[in-house]
Amino acid sequence: ETCDAMDKIQIGIDKQKDIFQVVAGVLHLGQIEFKALSDDESSEVVNAEGENCPLSVTCKLLGLNKELLKKSLVTRVRIMPPAQQLVTS
Repeated sequence: ETCDAMDKIQIGIDKQKDIFQVVAGVLHLGQIEFKALSDDESSEVVNAEGENCPLSVTCKLLGLNKELLKKSLVTRVRIMPPAQQLVTS
């Protein structure tokens, strides 16, 4: 039904594949698990090993670097007023 609807609004097969690939990547992103570290302020990705782990599959589908995504997922970014200074932790 979804493909038929996309066909009716003239979304080509290649674009449909791209859309489904992004949706699959986002769904796999939701399967990544985190564990709080002992300082109760930080966390780490738990299931990040192997080529079939959610992190690897997400990166493959979305064309992302695994280590950069892993780091980004556990890095807190805050913008501090008044100078709008960017602070990461």
